[in-house]
Amino acid sequence: MSESKLPICDESGEIVGLLGIGRDITVRREAEVLLEQATIEIKALNAHLTNLVDRDGLTGIYNRRFFNEYFEIELQRAMNFLKHRNQLESTTDPDLNFGLAMIDIDYFKHINDTYGHLVGDDVLKQVINIIKQNIFSRDVLCRYGGD
Repeated sequence: MSESKLPICDESGEIVGLLGIGRDITVRREAEVLLEQATIEIKALNAHLTNLVDRDGLTGIYNRRFFNEYFEIELQRAMNFLKHRNQLESTTDPDLNFGLAMIDIDYFKHINDTYGHLVGDDVLKQVINIIKQNIFSRDVLCRYGGD
């Protein structure tokens, strides 16, 4: 309950009474709680949608769409560094360097054709796990191609 009190004055300005105004804000508080809960749910759904858009459904690593966006950002960052490196104190900052490695699994189509796509999927997952075990946590692993 929110309450305000206003003075009631006579002609001489002397307070002769108080006017009390009360308002029940229970409904507003309930609406605020519901809005907060809905906001939390929307944020969770948005995170899930982002994950679906950015990740490969089979392996769980980033997909080609994410790679293209991420690579463009990193390339622009490196180009900006080269453009402005004379203005920087240190040109050996490791955060301003990046590398790119692309791996192709030889005869992967043959594995799918001979043993089936379930075996091919398993081979792909095993290769991804081996790569994950041998890269830094800051490295970004993406699946670029379908085969």
